[in-house]
Amino acid sequence: MDIGKPEEYLQLNRTLLDLLPNRQAGKRKTIFEVKNPVVFGKKVLIGEKSVIGPYVVLGQNVTIGKNVMIYNSIIFPGTVIDDSTSINGAIIGENVLIGKGVRVESGCIVGDHAKIRDNVSLAKNVSVCPAKEISESVLTSRCVY
Repeated sequence: MDIGKPEEYLQLNRTLLDLLPNRQAGKRKTIFEVKNPVVFGKKVLIGEKSVIGPYVVLGQNVTIGKNVMIYNSIIFPGTVIDDSTSINGAIIGENVLIGKGVRVESGCIVGDHAKIRDNVSLAKNVSVCPAKEISESVLTSRCVY
């Protein structure tokens, strides 16, 4: 499968996640919700009332705040996602800091070490270059240098 485009990369991850054995949470009570299939790296922390999945990969040492929703996305290691943020169909690089109340739409790519400030919205297909800081919403598809 060709994975040269972000949507192809996400599709490959969905295909691979579908191959995982169905893991039931059992009767274990958690403060957050997981909708399989998902994969968690080591030392992932998830805040209460967050919803993770389906089709999510969380890398090692990812920290997720309260009331966060992540669907069909890949979050690379060391990323911190603050409270009340929504990420749907995005690829988030390593050691990214995402503030409170952020909305990341499908097709977005956030480069390593980027910072997305509180209450910012990234429209569909926005790309944020590595180490870039975004403090205002980006409402049109484009690459932010």
